[in-house]
Amino acid sequence: MDPQILEKDIISLLGLENLPEEEKTVLIAKMTEVVTSRITLRLLDILEETDKQKFNVLLKKNASPEEVNKFLSGKIKNLDAIQTAEILKFKQEIAEDAERIKEITGK
Repeated sequence: MDPQILEKDIISLLGLENLPEEEKTVLIAKMTEVVTSRITLRLLDILEETDKQKFNVLLKKNASPEEVNKFLSGKIKNLDAIQTAEILKFKQEIAEDAERIKEITGK
């Protein structure tokens, strides 16, 4: 894995520093949704069935991120490592896709 992936923010990694702030905000929000979905799917693979049900109850009642994180931290010992791994995996994939696009378009 490219060490830059760990250190660079996603906007810089993609070379989008000149993008208008409003568009950056929209892009970050969409990428956050994707990463959150990936993390959730991975965690659902790990959780016991009864814990999955409790997790769904939390989501349905729109529990705060703090509540959700507290619940998950109590159930999954390496939660931070899983979250970090999924974020890094996403950044790597998006950086590779951006590089392919640059190669194809010659930009």
